[in-house]
Amino acid sequence: MSGDLYGDPYGTAYLYTKSYQIQNPARPQPRGASASDAYGFTSNASLILSKVLSNTQDFIKLANHQSRFFGEINSLMGTRSTDNTTIDNEEGQAFDSKHINCSQNGIHERLAEIVQKHKTTQFQKPYQSHNLEAFELLREKIRLQTHSSLILDSCCGTAMSTLILAERHPDSLVVGVDQSAARLSKVCDADNQVRTLPDNCLLLRANCEDLWRLCVDHDIHFDSHYILYPNPWPKSVHVKRRWHGHSVMPYLPKIAERTILRSNWLLYLQEFSAAWQQLTGQASEPQQLNITTPLTLFERKYAGSGQALYELSVSLREL
Repeated sequence: MSGDLYGDPYGTAYLYTKSYQIQNPARPQPRGASASDAYGFTSNASLILSKVLSNTQDFIKLANHQSRFFGEINSLMGTRSTDNTTIDNEEGQAFDSKHINCSQNGIHERLAEIVQKHKTTQFQKPYQSHNLEAFELLREKIRLQTHSSLILDSCCGTAMSTLILAERHPDSLVVGVDQSAARLSKVCDADNQVRTLPDNCLLLRANCEDLWRLCVDHDIHFDSHYILYPNPWPKSVHVKRRWHGHSVMPYLPKIAERTILRSNWLLYLQEFSAAWQQLTGQASEPQQLNITTPLTLFERKYAGSGQALYELSVSLREL
């Protein structure tokens, strides 16, 4: 293989990326595309390079270089720039994960208008069949078992946070929800070890917007609702993809007594708080966290790279 991998840090994998970009200059991408096609190129390149390199330290250095062009792929495919992989070296030090970049200087200028429209317009999207099936599983679990409280963990990914919450609240039913069956099949605990589910834990493959509406419509209320490190959609034009700009936002105050969000993007929580206040009249400010025990893999990565992390806790007000 010609060239200096470290003198030209993008290396062969960068050529794969550029090749994709040239061959597909205007390829349309569906909303929320995962960039799997582009990652296929970089995965092949990584395999080639990993075979060439003979020791772990070289591969770690290469991975650090690769994180630079992953940002370019994310920009090309419309995905968030905060999902870059962090690889620990032998000393246990984590490489930096990227901070969120956004052209907004403050709360989105159209947020209040968007929230008001959603507040006064009925959300009429039909329920998807797999979400209805997941909701029936939830109703059956609640019917068969008696719990002191109900906790909802939305967008739980590999359910690390769901397992931790279930351990912290053994008398509660903790429900983890994620739209990806692949992520839910990789259930892991705080040590990143595969785990079986405790009796007080239920995982559902469902879209949150459908499950949230079903819970409200059927009077299922949770004591606590966690939304940890949601996709920030940092581009200003994507404000309606953030939860507080989504059509489902008016349902959120009706789901739980307390809703807890965490993010490494302070502006996201400030916008959510503004939308919540517009819907309920209740104001709350995000607080900076001092992380000792990470709840999610994202939280571990961001905290390990020294990023400031924030939590917003808001309460229910009957509407």
